Amino acid sequence: MRILITGAGGFIGALLTERLLEQKKLHLDKKEHDISELVLIDQFPIKQEYNSAIQIQKKCIDISDKEKCNEIFKREFDVIFHLAAVVSSHAEQDFDLGYLVNVDATKNLLEGARRQEKVSRFFMTSSVAVFGLDLPEEIPDKFPALPLSSYGAQKAIAELLVSDYSRKGFCDGRVLRLPTVCVRPGKPNAAASSFVSSIIREPLNKESAICPVPVDLKLWIISPQTAVDSILHMVALAEEEIKNSRTLHPPGLTVSVQEILDELEKQAGDDVMQYIQYKRDQKVEDIVLTWPSRFASEQAKSLGFPFDQNIGQIIESYRSDKLEK
Repeated sequence: MRILITGAGGFIGALLTERLLEQKKLHLDKKEHDISELVLIDQFPIKQEYNSAIQIQKKCIDISDKEKCNEIFKREFDVIFHLAAVVSSHAEQDFDLGYLVNVDATKNLLEGARRQEKVSRFFMTSSVAVFGLDLPEEIPDKFPALPLSSYGAQKAIAELLVSDYSRKGFCDGRVLRLPTVCVRPGKPNAAASSFVSSIIREPLNKESAICPVPVDLKLWIISPQTAVDSILHMVALAEEEIKNSRTLHPPGLTVSVQEILDELEKQAGDDVMQYIQYKRDQKVEDIVLTWPSRFASEQAKSLGFPFDQNIGQIIESYRSDKLEK
């Protein structure tokens, strides 16, 4: 089985790569398939080094360039994981770049899949940014996407592309609107949700973190490992299980900023709170306040998707990983 991962140099891309190399197989349609090759694509050089008997190709390619993207498909892929994206705040600030990467690059990949003789399984990560304001307290599985940001609009367009290419039989597409992934290691990125990891990660490292939103703001989050588990679970499902709804919401955890901080203090002690600075950022608020915080996820639950138990488990898992490293 030959697999393509875009955005492979990013956090989730690297975690997914590590998991695939570790298990050496990919579960599809109730069968296990040996992985023969991983092709890892990113716009920037991929720094991660992997030691595996599985053949690995690392390529620095801008997939928004149609000709360069076409080169990737000189040999066919069984599965495509499309994780590359320009994230929320960055997409809002750079309108042209957002559409180039989040829409044009997705269409380039779908066209590559379309030209193949075999029908590849095409997975894409999306976002709750596809929703706007005046939302119900809990978002049902089938709820219209009415984005109020460029990033949300771009992801909604990409979702429709995956759905239509699948309807035409050009690929077997499936999409997950992932919750905010928390806790991400490293430094903050350009995502509006970046503060969710920062207010945990930085204080644990005895560094300052800014909380740019009201502490009563509720968020929909998922741990990194559960995010990867959910991606693999979505790809493993038989097409008939998701054919009428190729875009799903995995079970996430609804938690307020204050509940995150309370749990952080409970686990790390009172001193950790000195590293939190409260400084409202209207630009961040304008984006994240349009994001719903609670989803029914009924279909995903019925399909056996994994889920996090509570915020304490997520913080403890990050602390344990940090100590191990």
